[in-house]
Amino acid sequence: MWSEWGRLVIGCVAVLLVGCGGKTSEMGWAEAEGLALGMKWKAQVRGVSGETVQQVMEGLCEHWEIATSHWREDSELMKFNAVPAGQWVEVSESLWAAVSLAKQVADETEGALDITLGPLVEAWGFGKESGVQRVLSEAEVRDLRERCGWGLLEMDATGRRLQKRVAGLQLNVAAVVEGLILDEWAQVLQKLGARDYLLEFGGELLAAGESARGGAWRVAVQTPDALEGEAYTMLPLVNSALATSGTYRHRFEKDGQVYSHLLDPQTGRPVVHDLVSVTVMDPRASRADAWATALLVLGPVKGRKVAERLGLRVIWIESGDVKS
Repeated sequence: MWSEWGRLVIGCVAVLLVGCGGKTSEMGWAEAEGLALGMKWKAQVRGVSGETVQQVMEGLCEHWEIATSHWREDSELMKFNAVPAGQWVEVSESLWAAVSLAKQVADETEGALDITLGPLVEAWGFGKESGVQRVLSEAEVRDLRERCGWGLLEMDATGRRLQKRVAGLQLNVAAVVEGLILDEWAQVLQKLGARDYLLEFGGELLAAGESARGGAWRVAVQTPDALEGEAYTMLPLVNSALATSGTYRHRFEKDGQVYSHLLDPQTGRPVVHDLVSVTVMDPRASRADAWATALLVLGPVKGRKVAERLGLRVIWIESGDVKS
């Protein structure tokens, strides 16, 4: 996927302003970092200046935020969420890419990746407007599920259009956006001549070529609930992406029961199984990102069956694997 912004950036780099961020070492390695969509990003790149890397990423993140952010009321996504049912809306290439990727992964996992669960996410207390995290009653879950589900969203690929079948349907594509940004970032850098790089966005990684020390990039899979940087295992990352999804970051406890932010579309309730983290390695960051979430929803039994059927490279961490 190559957005209009990605096509335009190549013609714009010649007028980038020096000093806008990023730095380049004497060995030709650039370093840049920042904050976008509420997440940290950073990069190590050879062959492109730090100032260029910084500017490219800032512009790219702004582009995706305008298209897909569920935190900005003026984003394209939130404008679609506000339209009434029965109205076709033509969407941008970027928003369409996010929705169609999620739908593809959902179709391959019996709906495990569901971007239509917004009303339930908010009600459980994990969304943008959340005040108090609370346990929903069966009646509340049943009522909210009437406004959720892929079957309530119509997609017209020919016209790149979306339509709600019921009022109140809300989309949230956060589960796939990080990976899509990484993939497009890599495409832009390659067009600019970069062949060796390690890109990180919100904890997801995408690497190509060799590291500054030579040989493959070595990256860590973090131990759930551990301090930042404490590794469960180290892996070589060669022309590939690594994405992790976990139940241990956003959760709350009530009457001795832990409730994760990750909801099961089949029940409308937080997932209940011993799987606490799933890490997927794939050539495309967008696929790795989406699959990590879907497999975590499926759980250790169904998830492993799906991963084996599709030939996915996965690291599974269950509660019993984590030292207290």
